[in-house]
Amino acid sequence: MTKRVIAAWCLLAAPAALLWCAPPQQRAAQAPATTAKPTLGSISGKVTDARGIPQMGALVVVLAADGRVLHKLYTNEVGAFMQDRLVPGVYSLRVSLASFLPAVRDSIGVKAGSQNFLSINLSSLTDTLTGLISKTPHPDSDNDWKWVVRSSGGLRPVLRILPGQSGSTPTLARIPVVDDGPDAYRGRLEMAAGGSGSQGFGADADFSTRFSLAQTLFADTTLLLGGNIGTGADSLAPASAFRGILRNEAPDGSSNQLSVTIRQIVLPAGFVAIPSRGGDTFMASSADFERTTVLTEHVNLVYGSSYDSLLFLGHVSSINPHGKIVAKLTPRSLFQISYSQGPERERRAADFNALNALAFDAPGAGGDPLRAVSDQLTVFPQVSLRSGSPAIERDRRVEATYRLQLDKKTTIEATLYRDQISDFSIGVAGQPSQFRAGVSDGQLLPDVFSNTATLNGGYQNLGGGRVAVRRQIGDYVEATASYSMAALPVPGVRTNLSDDLSNLAANLHNERRQSLAAKLGVQAPVTGTKIIASYKWMDGLAILPRDPYSDSIGQTDANFNIVIHQPLPQLTPFMGHVEAVAEVRNLLSQGYIPLTTADGRRIFLLQNVKSFRGGFAVNF
Repeated sequence: MTKRVIAAWCLLAAPAALLWCAPPQQRAAQAPATTAKPTLGSISGKVTDARGIPQMGALVVVLAADGRVLHKLYTNEVGAFMQDRLVPGVYSLRVSLASFLPAVRDSIGVKAGSQNFLSINLSSLTDTLTGLISKTPHPDSDNDWKWVVRSSGGLRPVLRILPGQSGSTPTLARIPVVDDGPDAYRGRLEMAAGGSGSQGFGADADFSTRFSLAQTLFADTTLLLGGNIGTGADSLAPASAFRGILRNEAPDGSSNQLSVTIRQIVLPAGFVAIPSRGGDTFMASSADFERTTVLTEHVNLVYGSSYDSLLFLGHVSSINPHGKIVAKLTPRSLFQISYSQGPERERRAADFNALNALAFDAPGAGGDPLRAVSDQLTVFPQVSLRSGSPAIERDRRVEATYRLQLDKKTTIEATLYRDQISDFSIGVAGQPSQFRAGVSDGQLLPDVFSNTATLNGGYQNLGGGRVAVRRQIGDYVEATASYSMAALPVPGVRTNLSDDLSNLAANLHNERRQSLAAKLGVQAPVTGTKIIASYKWMDGLAILPRDPYSDSIGQTDANFNIVIHQPLPQLTPFMGHVEAVAEVRNLLSQGYIPLTTADGRRIFLLQNVKSFRGGFAVNF
């Protein structure tokens, strides 16, 4: 019995002994599998166009079965994407890219351990336009085409409602969002002509053609491009300009903006009689970086710096910082303080930019970014001559603003500011022959496009305040009224000036001036006509400094001004929205300060040049 038990144990222990003595690899192969089963899945794919070319930067949105957005990712350089660690269930994908129709994939089942691969082809706008112009109607593609054009082309800044704010709350941040209205566009071509409209050396050519384009790069970056070509009345002094803006927006409202602007005028032979050290070319360039940071829910900080350069009778350059802080004090009020330094690099958008379907934003917000880019193309630094050398007007400006929104239609504002201006530029009007002696003496710089000139007014320390109220009347009218008091430069000598005007700047002194201004904006409900009319009255003559960096809602140009935009019928489906543009400045010829030189010549110091410009613009 004992022998039988021992034999049974030997038979049972033999396989275990053989397994124990086997190599480790063999033991692992014979061991039972204990790997855990996968519990998650993934979705991957490749995005191409109709020709099979991979599309980089396409936005891929993963949605749950109930429509909630779960993940956002972008395709890489070969058009591929992958989202792993997905809980088993049913998902949807939405793929979008600028200039392409969106692609949607529904009912994608994800199982534990599954790897779903999708091949997505995006249709271009060209393919869809081909279907639109065919005789066979395609209502589905028609709607898709309209959706793409509106979503990818609308870049107009609107008020951003921050957390905890209501629709009537003044906002602190502005971001470009989709504008799906009927007038959304992404390109603008403008042709204009006019005379005597210069607001500084080379500012407005007699004939000019401008273009501006907007392109969305990825989902949070916008590229704005603008260009201008202009000439004088006799096809002299060809002028050109280029401006590019790259802006990146973050979901929290912060942003980065980089802009580069180059402007150039080829001067006629012998235009400048004094010896030239920079040839016959006037070139101004500027590179500006600006950062917007959301410090808290109630405070925004905007800061940056620019490099400004001028090549004319030599080379002048400078680095100029600027900054602004905006604080929301209450749900209906905010306080803003800003500092800017340097030459005039930009001009606040024209009054009609705020007239965007009567959604009146504060000046400086830019109701239309394409039109704003176009406006900046002719903004040259204010240049004068000082002893035969070029001098750029530089302004150190500090401005504080308090704004209160009484209700949805009424806003009041109080502003205080201080300007320290070096090489103050003064506009002078008269006969061109009167300016030749001034150029030879290095005092006057005649404008290349108008019968005006610029005189150096030296250093000026100015300041003042303004109170304004803005009221929307009904759905198609808005009115603004303001009262200002400021210290402004006034000539101390009205007669017996020397021939070269060298003693004018030395005799300038500051006097207090009061002014009343009114501005009326109207948009016709049927024809779509937009009209901005403004008038500013002052209780005495004075030389008005430029005010390009003010954010005040009460800022108004001197004297009587009218701007009209009239939409025209669309002749063909692809011609775009055409509008006629007319602009009249200082219609009543007011504000000229007469002076008489020692030899009896009559000249005028300018507040606002009387001018008329008109043309056509095509928005597409």
